[in-house]
Amino acid sequence: MKRLYTTLLATILLVSLANAQSVGKLDFKTDGYTFKKFGHAPKKIFLQHFNVNYQMVMISYAQAKGGVTYGSASSTLALGLDGIDEARLQAMTDKYYADFVAKLEAAGYSIMTAAEVKQSEYFADAEEIPGGTPTMDAIARGYLTSSPTGFVTLDVKNSIFNLLGEKESKELGGLIVARVNLTVPFAESQETNGGLVGGVAKIVAKADLRLSPSESVPTKSDFKKPTIIETNVSFMYKESLKWQATYQGKLKKAIEIEDVLDEKKKYKATSVGESGFRHPNKAWLPSNYSENAVPIEIDAEKYYKGVDEAISTYLNAAVDGFIEKSGS
Repeated sequence: MKRLYTTLLATILLVSLANAQSVGKLDFKTDGYTFKKFGHAPKKIFLQHFNVNYQMVMISYAQAKGGVTYGSASSTLALGLDGIDEARLQAMTDKYYADFVAKLEAAGYSIMTAAEVKQSEYFADAEEIPGGTPTMDAIARGYLTSSPTGFVTLDVKNSIFNLLGEKESKELGGLIVARVNLTVPFAESQETNGGLVGGVAKIVAKADLRLSPSESVPTKSDFKKPTIIETNVSFMYKESLKWQATYQGKLKKAIEIEDVLDEKKKYKATSVGESGFRHPNKAWLPSNYSENAVPIEIDAEKYYKGVDEAISTYLNAAVDGFIEKSGS
């Protein structure tokens, strides 16, 4: 019997190892102030948005100034994931949202509906954006953004001085405002420019699937105003200068998701400026960049499993941190 038990245990271990996904450790921190004052707020939360950004196309751009021999040059490289199902990603987003709400409800909180929030004059004219349909380029170029099925985002234009929802919380009479952003890029790039002899714009990229703290995504060919998207869970409470608190659950480093893509393979693009300081080469991909992307083959099931493990690990830590810090 003992030998049979040992054999069975070994078999279970082998099966577990075979199905295990290689995901890096969580490097996490909490940030904010006067956490305990969350206890002064009503046990209601306005979840302003819940976005999961899955990168489907990586775009990188390099630009080199002209030199002695050649004019300036620009180069663009686009890589695309092949074989990922949007419906599956939406189902994953719905799961993360359900887990997020369940944890907060277990701690005594209730999540306000969009209809409840729109009773406030401040939100009365806010645009309602229904979730459940993943949208390409909605927030950042190359990313498929998904919000939960049945969830309604109230689009309120925020100023740079309202980073965590201070205005919304105060307008709602001191209710807690929460925001969730999750960002999953699959590649990274490095650009190299030419020297004195003239413009050589070179890009070297490789696969790197991860849950990222922050990504800078190009929006125009000059790359002067990139879109910044991040992974962050925040809670904001502001009733007055005396009664306010904020919490953020942040990734200190990316959670690496390994054994899904070939991270050793390099992808390159090079452009050389024309001689005589003439017009630079134009390599920027316009609206059809997805069609021109170099496809990267992927084991879809490993992708889903790895992404799910990374996001679930982070999201649980972020919400648990809020519940602990606020004394809920």
